[in-house]
Amino acid sequence: MFTAAYTWALELFAGDLDPAAFSAALSNDKWAPLRTHPRVSRMIPLPLSNSAEAKRMRVAALVGILGWVCAQHIFQPTYLLQCNELCGVLASLADDDHGRETYLRSRIQQAVFDILACVAPLLPKARQEEVKSSLEAVCKHICGQWMRLQLLEEKIEPSFDAYDNNDWRLIELPDFGGSSAAAPQPHDSTEGGGSSSSGESTGTCAVAEEGISDIEDIAAVLWPSFLSSRDGESELLTEGVVIAKGQTRAAYHEEKAGLLLGFHRAARQIARKDRTKSFATAGEEMHAAKDFLRPGSGGGRESGGEEDGDEG
Repeated sequence: MFTAAYTWALELFAGDLDPAAFSAALSNDKWAPLRTHPRVSRMIPLPLSNSAEAKRMRVAALVGILGWVCAQHIFQPTYLLQCNELCGVLASLADDDHGRETYLRSRIQQAVFDILACVAPLLPKARQEEVKSSLEAVCKHICGQWMRLQLLEEKIEPSFDAYDNNDWRLIELPDFGGSSAAAPQPHDSTEGGGSSSSGESTGTCAVAEEGISDIEDIAAVLWPSFLSSRDGESELLTEGVVIAKGQTRAAYHEEKAGLLLGFHRAARQIARKDRTKSFATAGEEMHAAKDFLRPGSGGGRESGGEEDGDEG
């Protein structure tokens, strides 16, 4: 499942974004849905550029959103839904294959809607239908894998709680033109190997062999771990995927430098406008003073005026 999510995010953000996406006048509105998502905000920096670091962070952020949205809409076994408003729906659909299919389709469509809301503002309109179709295929693939897990006797549930460092592995992000000749493809232990969004095997890893040495090193949980429960006892079924603080450091530096550059640019523009306004005001005042002192304006002494006549 992680495989499909990672590969889709990688394919979406491997290329350069249109420079218009970084326009100062529009960037706040365009980036807000992605920046402010609860799985991204204050955890994953998003530099406004097409640098390798910026691309890596966009991939990580999108994987994190995919994992969270899938947990909300797809990773929902019936025993967990008995405590929410979907309980009645599932109970009535238990023996109705058509109804079950309709329910699952609605969950997939909601997941697609939530994910697209974060990334669509950054994409040209010409790409959005294609991206939507590929995302639907990914969500259907993930849903199919999840339904296979539901055939197990144990109860399977996702977890984003980072309590034990042994439950997590680091994501390996591509270099995007750096030292690696090709971007690494993902490996998913729940699927028996890496695969693309279409389910074809890729065979290489997007997670590091080593785990996390310290929970405090985690910057964000990108993909949940999965727990298997029986008779009140839980054990780890598959490890989750995280991004470490060290992996975000360079992007934080770039983001900070970009913000400072933006502030300086804005300050220069304001200063330039103030100077232009000041010159214009000074010119108007000087022109008014000249008019005031011009003979015949009434602002200065006029030769042969009324005052001289009175003295005579």
